[in-house]
Amino acid sequence: MNQYQHRIRGVAACIVVAACSMPQVVVTQVNPCIGSWKLDLAQSTYQQGQAPTGETLTYLAAADG
Repeated sequence: MNQYQHRIRGVAACIVVAACSMPQVVVTQVNPCIGSWKLDLAQSTYQQGQAPTGETLTYLAAADG
């Protein structure tokens, strides 16, 4: 094995170790619905009744799911 191949394997090994040891930054939320949601009246349509002036909903994670 020449020096170039040895260096490539070393870099690849470092990348694998770094990726495995990172906390789950990539997957920050299991459920994407959890959080605060604000109604965007410009992108909403209503078929019945009068549209609300505004609304904010908050979904929290619970121990029982």
